[in-house]
Amino acid sequence: MTNQPPPAPSKGKIPTVVVILLILLVFCILLPCCIIILLSLLGPAVGNVFSNIILEI
Repeated sequence: MTNQPPPAPSKGKIPTVVVILLILLVFCILLPCCIIILLSLLGPAVGNVFSNIILEI
């Protein structure tokens, strides 16, 4: 039986928990931005629909 030394810890590797937290952080930043952009693009169309409803009443 030969005693092999334990493998040396690899340098420069980011722990999995840190990667998951970074992905969640980016998701939490991008999701509201996408929602704001979508609502700003659809805003005039929604406004026209409500204006037409009010005019028809």
